[in-house]
Amino acid sequence: MSIPVLIRLLRKKIATLIFLYNGPVAVLCGGLYAILTVPLFYIGLLPGLDRGWDDGKLFSCWALWSGLLVTICVIIFWRPRSYVFLDRICISQNDNELKTQAIFSLAGLLKSSDSMLILWDPTWTERLWCLFELAAFLKSNPDRKKQLIIRPILLGPVSAAVFVTVAAAMIPIIMVPLDSNPTTVFLPVAGALLGGLVVAYAAVSTLRNYFRDLDTMKYQLSSISFDSTKSSCCDQKHVSDESGDVLICDRKVVQKCVDIWFGSQSVFENTVRSEVMNILMRDLSERVFTTTWSLAVTIPIVWAFMDLAITFAHDTHLVDWYQSSTLWIFVEGLAIWLLAVPSFKDFAILACRLTRSRPTSN
Repeated sequence: MSIPVLIRLLRKKIATLIFLYNGPVAVLCGGLYAILTVPLFYIGLLPGLDRGWDDGKLFSCWALWSGLLVTICVIIFWRPRSYVFLDRICISQNDNELKTQAIFSLAGLLKSSDSMLILWDPTWTERLWCLFELAAFLKSNPDRKKQLIIRPILLGPVSAAVFVTVAAAMIPIIMVPLDSNPTTVFLPVAGALLGGLVVAYAAVSTLRNYFRDLDTMKYQLSSISFDSTKSSCCDQKHVSDESGDVLICDRKVVQKCVDIWFGSQSVFENTVRSEVMNILMRDLSERVFTTTWSLAVTIPIVWAFMDLAITFAHDTHLVDWYQSSTLWIFVEGLAIWLLAVPSFKDFAILACRLTRSRPTSN
């Protein structure tokens, strides 16, 4: 694998890790700050934006902008306090004895872990270490009490792209001037729509490739064998360490572990072809782009409608609140967020699944 490809994979993995560990906290903090700006604007502590409304009404834009800025800051600077075992760092790569001891101790390490996170990419099923660790985790966790999380490395970049696109689409709704000049309204809206179409095209192409990769994975795992998997030390022609000694082959050590833990290579291969494949297909197909995910990455819709709703709050008397434009604007925003967004997501996923096959050329 070339260096540029490795760098791209590493960036996607980092983005996905940031999304998984910092995303929920970031959205929560952004939402709390957005809610906080609503009463502050209502009582006049936050200034409004003059958009050229007939009666000089000042519009709020604080919920959207505060939600965006706080979410971005938290997702970048938040540091979760969880302990992680990363084999590449925790297992010695240049000492034969330490490396062998660590690999033989891997079952104990997996058994002591509360959960296992797999960042999947199309090359994952070709690598011996990846299949071995997942099979070993399942072997050490027969009652399934420990959490297994499998996510594709494209999840982070796709989530960031959708979040930024939705936010960009909401900004004209709360900030575009409403005067008589149609250019002042058309250009920002057209720019947001054009950007949205570009991102949508890239997202559809990415998802179609993703479902093609799942088909390839299923085919590869159905006929997987221990000897056909790749090992980094074998790919590197068993390079020597600093003292000149040839590093021990991972495949040989893993083979001994497989014989001890599974009884034979054939049992290990059957585990991969059945249990491992079923879990991978289920999680990567059904537990990635969920309704919860779609609501999280499109939360700027709610923040924008909060701004629109509180803008018209001073036009409402307490006795007729149920007829107020404030209430119905906010209800409209919630309906779009809770009903339209998940429905559109399900339709887009289904369309990408059905059109994933490449056209055959004559």
